[in-house]
Amino acid sequence: MATVVMNDVSAYFCGISMGRRFIKASFIRISPNKTWEGFIGAAVLTMLFSFFFPALLARWTWFTCPPESLYLTPWPPTLECERLWVFIPSTYTLPSFIGGSIQLLPIQFHGLAYGLFASVVAPFGGFLASAIKRAYNIKDFDSFIPGHGGMMDRMDCQLLIVCFTYLHYNNFIAPRGASLKSLLASVSLLPLEDQIKLYHQLKMNIQEAMGTGTIPERSYS
Repeated sequence: MATVVMNDVSAYFCGISMGRRFIKASFIRISPNKTWEGFIGAAVLTMLFSFFFPALLARWTWFTCPPESLYLTPWPPTLECERLWVFIPSTYTLPSFIGGSIQLLPIQFHGLAYGLFASVVAPFGGFLASAIKRAYNIKDFDSFIPGHGGMMDRMDCQLLIVCFTYLHYNNFIAPRGASLKSLLASVSLLPLEDQIKLYHQLKMNIQEAMGTGTIPERSYS
């Protein structure tokens, strides 16, 4: 969502500072104030932002570890988890004409995908909203936020990036299996009777897998 905000702000400042100085042609009819300079400048700045910003957020576990419960205290405990592979630094070899290598987080390259989507596709959510407002001859959907309009005026591009985030995370980042810690947390929410049934079922499965009638005494912690 930060990439959409960055693109929105960058498009505004690039548009008012360089708009129609280099490209006179109109960018899109339904939004006559939009300019090519704003669109291109915002894309460049958003791509830079989306590459470096994930590395900054990765310093704090609150951005890399999923919370397993809801905390209402002002100073919640520090989250601890086994980091996903995208937050573990990797060494990349630079092209031969440059030479050497560089250490980066894989999430930085995934960030470029978000930056590209926020720059090229997400703005069309705003263009669609503009077309609807022009069709009904209104400036904003509402006046909930002074100077910005309504909630829909702020969330038109966010709707597309949210869909993209869900698809990208589940297909390219999310771990394929549940962790032992998350499974135990889920089991603890079951009624005691169901926990006992699960215990006996797991015991039977383990005994069958080991080909013995008993489970050897051993700590699996």
